[in-house]
Amino acid sequence: MEIHQIQVQYSADEDRIILRLSTRKEQLFQFLITRRFIKSFWPALLKMMSTSISMTHYAAEAKQAVIDFEQEKVMATAKTEQPFSTHIKEYPLGKEPLLLSAVTHKKAKDGTPILGIHDSRGVGIELNSGHSLIHYLYNALQTINSETDWNLKLQRINPGNDDQATLNKFH
Repeated sequence: MEIHQIQVQYSADEDRIILRLSTRKEQLFQFLITRRFIKSFWPALLKMMSTSISMTHYAAEAKQAVIDFEQEKVMATAKTEQPFSTHIKEYPLGKEPLLLSAVTHKKAKDGTPILGIHDSRGVGIELNSGHSLIHYLYNALQTINSETDWNLKLQRINPGNDDQATLNKFH
């Protein structure tokens, strides 16, 4: 799946974050993110970013600096002024957004970490750590957090704590 655009918006009426991903094949994936989900997703996202193959040769203390550099590089290429495309041909997971409730973390055959986001039925998508989407999500969730009244402290990488996130399924 090649992601073309990402949109993250906060709905105060629903008290949820709406995540929309469109692909180059004009597919749309839509998700609802709750405060509860962010509390399990954020540590898993950080763990994934800090354990990607490109990060394995860095000392724990240097990982946040490397992530910051990768983040700047990805965000510099983002076309944030481009409106989100409304030309959609297919909704692989349905037209209604999925309410996310589970995070999974596993490794691909080549060792690349894969992060899955799913609803209570196990329907969702998986993202590999090399994907720019991971960095967009990291940035977008930090930014949109200030629009919510969730009072979440979205921490950065804690180099002294490799157990910051569990590699198993979260609920």
